[in-house]
Amino acid sequence: MPVRRNYLVVIDVNWYISATINERSRRTLFRILTDERFRVVMSPELISEYQMVINRPKMRRYVSIHQAERFLNWLEIKIIRFVPWSKVEVCRDPKDDYLLALSQDCRAHYLISGDPDVCELQGFGSTIILTMKEFYRRFRLK
Repeated sequence: MPVRRNYLVVIDVNWYISATINERSRRTLFRILTDERFRVVMSPELISEYQMVINRPKMRRYVSIHQAERFLNWLEIKIIRFVPWSKVEVCRDPKDDYLLALSQDCRAHYLISGDPDVCELQGFGSTIILTMKEFYRRFRLK
């Protein structure tokens, strides 16, 4: 049986922040971004949230602005940019609704998040919501 390719995957911003400052998380994200089975989708709002968080003064002790910019530039090469149009109001934390709108409008197969408010939904429309650990297990990533 041939391996399916091009699963569309949305990854919550917390993973991009973690990957910017932590080598183990960076390797985890790198495996997904370089695996032919997956196409990672980001919206301008997700990118903007990443920039807002990573540019906070307290983040300077973990990563320089230059390192964060390099990481984002690398990401831009690997991801699909997508602008969602739907207004979604489902999450307990309304600030997370943009992830559901993105997942719905780009028809993502998976949304990876560690946020309990997102994970408690388990799915949204045709999108399956998983933690990174569950995603790794499902696809037998190492």
